[in-house]
Amino acid sequence: MKSVLKTILAFVSAALAPVVVFFIIMLMIALINAKVPSFLTEKIELWQVLSGAASSAFWMVFFVILVGGMIFAITSGHVIVLGIPAFLIGLRLKAIRLWSTLIVSFLIGAVPAAIYLLVAEWSDVIRYPGYYPTTDLPTSVGMSMLVMAFIGGAGGLFGLSGGLAFWLVWRFLPGIPSKPEPKPEPS
Repeated sequence: MKSVLKTILAFVSAALAPVVVFFIIMLMIALINAKVPSFLTEKIELWQVLSGAASSAFWMVFFVILVGGMIFAITSGHVIVLGIPAFLIGLRLKAIRLWSTLIVSFLIGAVPAAIYLLVAEWSDVIRYPGYYPTTDLPTSVGMSMLVMAFIGGAGGLFGLSGGLAFWLVWRFLPGIPSKPEPKPEPS
């Protein structure tokens, strides 16, 4: 029973890790782009500062809940549809190691993102034949491939964070031995 609970916790941590990484990245971007607040440079009444802070806090909490929920839904789908079968195959082959987990989790994050973008891009080309001018096709396709590679790579890095979280929980939480016990020698 401990093994099942440990595995469930590992899968939940794999789904939550990309959400945490996303918000750490957003916090870093916000800190890099932070400006000096206007109340430090201008004379403003205290009630104006407090009402602005309350409004900002409301929208920040709303954004965190909305985007965090969407990211968790997407990562949970990746874990259920792709991660559990990959885990079962790895368990069957006795191949769950750090390196194999990281490679598979990167692919679990990158490949679906790239496929989605590829399908979305080429469905526009098929649906709207005049959408891309003939002379501009190589440039447009090249740029879209670059965007797909970037977003696929970002998806892969989010998958990598989930895989690392999964492996750390699954390996170091008590319940499943970290190394197979040696077989007793016949006496």
